[in-house]
Amino acid sequence: MKRFSLSNIVVAATCAFVLVWGGGCTTGPGAKLNPRQQMLLDTVDKFHRLARTDGEVALKRYQTPESAGQFETALGALEGHWVDVFRPSVYGVRFFGSDEALVLFYNPWSDIGFIALWQPVGQTFGITDAELVPGDCIRKRGVPPFKLLRHWRRTDEAPLLAVCESAYQTLEAFRQTFSRSKDKPPPAQWRTRLPVLQNPELREGCILGAGMMLSITIDGLRDYRHDEKLSPVRKATAAALAQLRRGDLAEVLRSADETGKSTREELAGEMPDKWGGMQIVATLDLEGRTFVFLDSSDQAGLFVSFFFRKASGRADLKRIDVMNFWMYSAAKSRR
Repeated sequence: MKRFSLSNIVVAATCAFVLVWGGGCTTGPGAKLNPRQQMLLDTVDKFHRLARTDGEVALKRYQTPESAGQFETALGALEGHWVDVFRPSVYGVRFFGSDEALVLFYNPWSDIGFIALWQPVGQTFGITDAELVPGDCIRKRGVPPFKLLRHWRRTDEAPLLAVCESAYQTLEAFRQTFSRSKDKPPPAQWRTRLPVLQNPELREGCILGAGMMLSITIDGLRDYRHDEKLSPVRKATAAALAQLRRGDLAEVLRSADETGKSTREELAGEMPDKWGGMQIVATLDLEGRTFVFLDSSDQAGLFVSFFFRKASGRADLKRIDVMNFWMYSAAKSRR
């Protein structure tokens, strides 16, 4: 089984790097949209829904040829993997008047962002300019160096909490970077807020670096699906999902006895109808334990974690965690 790899272009990426969060959106607190902005936002949402299912088709449908031409290097390396960029993503929007907006589609598991400028194209809206960047490019306001270690892996926090925090920090940094101000550049000059993107070589490094970070997630999923050592985890995950889809929550929780009280209540309340749309989007395999992360195809930003303990050829599901990113983000914003 061939691993997804960008090893042939690693050297180019190091010039900008230290090698070492869909549906729903945020437009800013209390935002009120006029009809044109609502139309634009509806178009962005349609794109996102399609991209989470088929990234290539979504880009071909909504991206102008000029914008697509900027990704000749990345398009070749990421062919067949754009859905992996968008499937677990959440997004934030900053409007420039009524007809233009800059949108960040952020994938917290790979810690990469697809920044797209949306402008009128014929009778609708389309992507006229775009960049693919590592999360650090956004959080550090475009000033390198950037780390290729995914943001949620840089902390001792529980993985699911760390992922939501990464998404919150990144979308908040995006909001602040492109917030309204007297010196706001016109849409065509949005890169002035992310200086690294004004240097052609460093810009290419951003694209390649983001591809490398995505490859870590993709390779982890490949190992989960094919590595014989993870066979007990695969079987236990499939069994738990089958039980949950049948409504056998009590049986699952007998094994997952470390699941918190609030999560148990949520699992019994809103979750039963959502298991059918859950997809595995990332894994974390550690000594004696493995995390399997799932994302809802029906409700972007709804993340689930299965925690397994491994011993003697067994994998026992011990804890389930559920987090709604948008509720997490709203709570953080109120503080």
